Amino acid sequence: MAVVYRGMDQVLDREVAVKVLHPHLADREESRQRLRREALTVAKLRHENIVEIYDYSGPDAAESYIVTEFIHGQTLRDWLDRHWVPHPVVAALVMYRLCLALEHAHAIGVVHRDIKPENVMIRRDGCLKLMDFGIAQILDQQKLTMTGQLLGSPAYMAPELICGKPVDKRTDLFACGVLLYQLATGQLPFSGRNPHEVLHKISDAQYQPASHTNPKVDDTLSELIDHALAQEPGDRFQSARAMANELEDYLGRFDLEPDDIDLRAYFKEPRVFLDEFDARLSETLLHKARAETKAGHRAKALGLLAQVLEIDPDNKDAHSLVDEVKASGRRLRIVAFMAAALAVGGLVVAAVTISRATQPAVASIDAGGDTTMARRNNDPVIPADRRPNRTPGATGAPLEPATGATAGTGSAGATGGDRPRPVGPKIRTTGPVSHNVTCRVKVQGLTAVELANRYYRVKAGGQSYEIDPKTGEATFEVPSREPIRTYLEGPARKGDVRIDPSGCKSGSTTMVAQARPATVRFRVDENSPFKPPLGDISLECSSNCWRGGGGKTAAMAVTFDPPSPDQTSWEVVIVANVEGAKRDLKIERRVNSSDRPQTID
Repeated sequence: MAVVYRGMDQVLDREVAVKVLHPHLADREESRQRLRREALTVAKLRHENIVEIYDYSGPDAAESYIVTEFIHGQTLRDWLDRHWVPHPVVAALVMYRLCLALEHAHAIGVVHRDIKPENVMIRRDGCLKLMDFGIAQILDQQKLTMTGQLLGSPAYMAPELICGKPVDKRTDLFACGVLLYQLATGQLPFSGRNPHEVLHKISDAQYQPASHTNPKVDDTLSELIDHALAQEPGDRFQSARAMANELEDYLGRFDLEPDDIDLRAYFKEPRVFLDEFDARLSETLLHKARAETKAGHRAKALGLLAQVLEIDPDNKDAHSLVDEVKASGRRLRIVAFMAAALAVGGLVVAAVTISRATQPAVASIDAGGDTTMARRNNDPVIPADRRPNRTPGATGAPLEPATGATAGTGSAGATGGDRPRPVGPKIRTTGPVSHNVTCRVKVQGLTAVELANRYYRVKAGGQSYEIDPKTGEATFEVPSREPIRTYLEGPARKGDVRIDPSGCKSGSTTMVAQARPATVRFRVDENSPFKPPLGDISLECSSNCWRGGGGKTAAMAVTFDPPSPDQTSWEVVIVANVEGAKRDLKIERRVNSSDRPQTID
């Protein structure tokens, strides 16, 4: 709809971009209104990840134009074509920044409606800029929206946009799901030979899960993408903030801060960054896998190790831990098999004993129609006409059947005839019966402020439960048959406790909240001449610490144990000694307990 020129603002001495409407469109009132609307729309937006507008020609000028900041860089489309290697975690970092920009736009009623790589600029310093709100819809001015035209790029269109239904902020979130899929897998979820085929697949929600397209995409991110790509708007994320929160939680699994420090470093030197970044991710996942292995959670440990091997197939530590976990599993299966075998053997012996003691006689019909008694154990079968008929408890010679009774019928009402068949005890076997019981966990160690602001929750059985600020207790139901482990969720403290359902009736179970370790990530400035290999750096800390991270650049993470279970903030001193160099680095820093690292350059 326009030509974009590079210009110079002579008053403020800065470069600008001038977007001039094509002459054949400038004469059309509808097009002039669209340009005016873009100017009014973007002028309302003030966000570091949205292009800024400086000036507008006005509706009555001879030429219609807008003036925006000039972005030195390239579009995300160009980056995808030239440099991009699909990386799920980097994809999450990119989409987190764009979700924050959309949250700002949506808050003032602006829907972009054309989210795609061509409309995202990467500035030279790695900052992302969302641009081209030319077809944005201002929700309180829907009468200006063009009708009868298909606006936007087919591959990123939401189903409601294709069908001409009302659009809102969730339409942008569908496009974000498409872009996240593309960044994580290197492919579009909806593709075809022509736009019609693409639109048809979008309408029918025909696409492969991201984890199937690229094995490096784990189930968590794949499910997040599915949530964004839901066909019905009501089934998607309901706000950009909600999607950003999910992405933040996903990044937190790798101990990553959702700031743009990593993202800027990636766009500056992608190959160097990815070497260090993947090493850091592998080390973090290995640490978590070791913890899960120690806790006996073999399935979780193997899942984490699978992610490590997707990142670094030759990681020796991961292969060694996989073998260890599998060997542990085999030992457990052997023990379980032997226990089961012993239990089954005991049941068989018991069953045989009961059978011999209680087995009833079984009636059968011989060829002549006469009723006979089947033998027990090895007793011989005696024909009916030769069997004695004795009165119970009587001894002596055989007696003739009583009148009116049929020999051998065993009728309970007969005064004579055969003795009634003994009937064994009725044994009924049922499966285990499970009922839920209500349990309470009382969390000790949280401050009144932490309780009042509900910073923490208790997680049990995959569900999170609020802690009552007055009592410090969380209440929930658990199955009555098996013990369950509960965890404390929150920013600076951790805790866990095993609950035995049989003890829930006696009162609440106590969980003690303890301060998490603090992790600080150090990186040397790119322009610094002092870049020692990580292997040459040794550490001395004023508090108990250990080192993680790794890679080819001078970057590392140091984790500190809290000096006491209730202290969540403290001063530390780190001295980094470099072998072969006559210098050391001394840093004093106040650190905070957290499940995510702080970063300093």
